[in-house]
Amino acid sequence: MAHSVVSGARQVPGAAVLDDARRLATRLQEAGVGPGDRVALLLRNDIAFMTATLATTALGGVAVPVNWHFTAREAAYVIDDCDAKALIIHADLLHRLGPQFPPGLLDRRLVIAVDVPEDIAAACHIPPEDCRPPAGSEMLSEVIASCSPWDGETPPPSMAMLYTSGTTGNPKGVLRLGPSTPNRQGYNGIFDAGARVLLPTPLYHSAPNRFAVMTFHEKGTLVLMPRFDPEETLRLIERHHITTMFIVPTMFVRLLKLPEAVSVEIEHGSHI
Repeated sequence: MAHSVVSGARQVPGAAVLDDARRLATRLQEAGVGPGDRVALLLRNDIAFMTATLATTALGGVAVPVNWHFTAREAAYVIDDCDAKALIIHADLLHRLGPQFPPGLLDRRLVIAVDVPEDIAAACHIPPEDCRPPAGSEMLSEVIASCSPWDGETPPPSMAMLYTSGTTGNPKGVLRLGPSTPNRQGYNGIFDAGARVLLPTPLYHSAPNRFAVMTFHEKGTLVLMPRFDPEETLRLIERHHITTMFIVPTMFVRLLKLPEAVSVEIEHGSHI
């Protein structure tokens, strides 16, 4: 399988993802995003997440993934605390959280809304009327269609700024400085052009985020799941010949609890 990002029935070549990212970078630069500036991402596991991350880092900016399970108060805190120049957000989250944000929070920064794809809408039970951005929103699809590709020199990949959990008080933003090029030692050796990486874990967490960024930059194939489902995980492993995935122990437990007949059915079905 060639270098690409997969989500549901969508499979976008890596070159096309980069082209979309460079077009988005043009718009972000127009809004004042430059080296060191933050761009908040309130996005589920979606190809748009990679587009937004690559656009931000192309300008030397810092992507700040925001937990999409947050309440409006929690999300607004992160957006304000990191002093984001822009917010890129799935349409349903803008519908739900936008009216609850503090006055002026969105007015002070560029906001780009992202249509919710069918696979994510189905997995997250999002009603059709919430899958399109509110009227008057600046939309990612229109930005990509209208902007020319940014033609600057792309810096080495850098890590996102993640906010901590399990702390007292408000979360703390953790900024990792410098490039994040794999050193080929230890598990870093999994990042190569032949890697086929499945991520059913949220990209707003540090390890899945790093796996996604490094897999893409090393020209592997990245398969994203909007939500973990044990049977669908097995299907995707078979369908895409997955070599690596990042999951947590509770996901392993759910996989192990599947009846053996389910695993056999999925394995045989993949060869039909």
